[in-house]
Amino acid sequence: MKTTYLLGAGASANALPVVNKMEVEINNLFDFIGNKIDDTKFDVFTSHNKDKLIFPYFGLNSSWNKLKEHREFIINELKKHQSIDTVAKIFYSLDNENYNLLKAILIAAFLYWEKRHEFDTSKVRLDSRYQNLWATLMRTQIRNKDMTFLGFPENVNMFTWNYDNQIYNSLNDLFDY
Repeated sequence: MKTTYLLGAGASANALPVVNKMEVEINNLFDFIGNKIDDTKFDVFTSHNKDKLIFPYFGLNSSWNKLKEHREFIINELKKHQSIDTVAKIFYSLDNENYNLLKAILIAAFLYWEKRHEFDTSKVRLDSRYQNLWATLMRTQIRNKDMTFLGFPENVNMFTWNYDNQIYNSLNDLFDY
């Protein structure tokens, strides 16, 4: 018998915002980075020039200040529609420039959400449910006096449409890469 895990909305909810909280959380991102752009803890967001965010893949080598100019527009779009996914679909269909802008903001948002535990102790780095998943699925395949090999069951498939790095980060922690 084969088992397929489909990880989607809410799979990382203990560590990252879910879709219906994106508007508030993106607003928080603008507030936070606007106040902390020169903070050295935020090298993850910046190039060597502290006010530059790099988005070369989306045709946006924009400063954070340029992205902030679009804050009200993006937040209003998020308020008008059911989800950020709906906004992305509309922008993709109608307006490539706003689609690229939204992608740039989402990249910054996920970088922020994945790192915010470093400066906000009320936030967790990883959704602990992933560790439980791996502990349940991984099986010792070969064990000898020098090495132990773990394996992923052949009868298990896993799919996700999540944008975050929670799966990768939890495996990284587990195997100490």
